[in-house]
Amino acid sequence: MEPPTDVVWKKFTSSKGKEYEVGYSAQTQPNDLRLVDVQAKNGGSVGLRVRASDSRPFGIAVHWPVGPGQWVDTTSAVRDVTRIYSYTLHKYGGTVWSYMLQFANEKTRYDYYFYDETGDSYQVNTWLIGTHWVRYNSHKPTINYVRGE
Repeated sequence: MEPPTDVVWKKFTSSKGKEYEVGYSAQTQPNDLRLVDVQAKNGGSVGLRVRASDSRPFGIAVHWPVGPGQWVDTTSAVRDVTRIYSYTLHKYGGTVWSYMLQFANEKTRYDYYFYDETGDSYQVNTWLIGTHWVRYNSHKPTINYVRGE
């Protein structure tokens, strides 16, 4: 399952120091991403943080194993807490990245942190409702915890 061709990929560093990429639609990138690029080139922080005043911090255990690339609806408990209503996690056929997580949210302006079974986490900032993409490598890629702030 390939993302749309207009997705722009930005490199970030996971909590354990491994590179991963987050895909943003070229038509919906915030101006802040240009600042992220400049900061990264100058050795600065690449974290992008946009937070709405009504976004409540949360953390919830999940079990999102690698599957065949079909969308899976989240449970009502996960949806109520995370505002993520669907996801897919599958092997990615690229030469650099082994896995792709795609998720669809119904609330904007969350910094999501997705934790795999190694304890590594991948941050994705959402400023729009819709589908978001993460490409990463892991020897235990199942997502078992989602945190948001």
